[in-house]
Amino acid sequence: MVAGAVQARVLSTIRGQRQWSPWASPGTFLGSRGQSQALFGLGLRIENGRYPQAELTVEALFVGSPIVKKRGRAVELVGPHGRDALVGLRVEMVQAGGRELGMSRANALAPEQRLQVFRPRVGEK
Repeated sequence: MVAGAVQARVLSTIRGQRQWSPWASPGTFLGSRGQSQALFGLGLRIENGRYPQAELTVEALFVGSPIVKKRGRAVELVGPHGRDALVGLRVEMVQAGGRELGMSRANALAPEQRLQVFRPRVGEK
């Protein structure tokens, strides 16, 4: 993906209710810091005016469900039952015609920046 072009939000349980977080800029933490709460949905969108020829191709895996696939400039993915935790994700930015966007080395993310998984430390809940 192209650095700094995609905003995100997540569906999680906040004070006992399922709620979407506000849209967050690239590099912003999303989720339940230190609470190990599951994510039940994910929204992604290409920032307005950025890369007008691009769209997102997203595949999400929710516990006990088949892979959910969506494509567009803005996508929201929720498991088929609405209560399934998100456990896998693949995101690509492609040209509207389906080809991958050419990216310069300056815009490409290093492999270690593409995915971050946060897990509780031993003894934390």
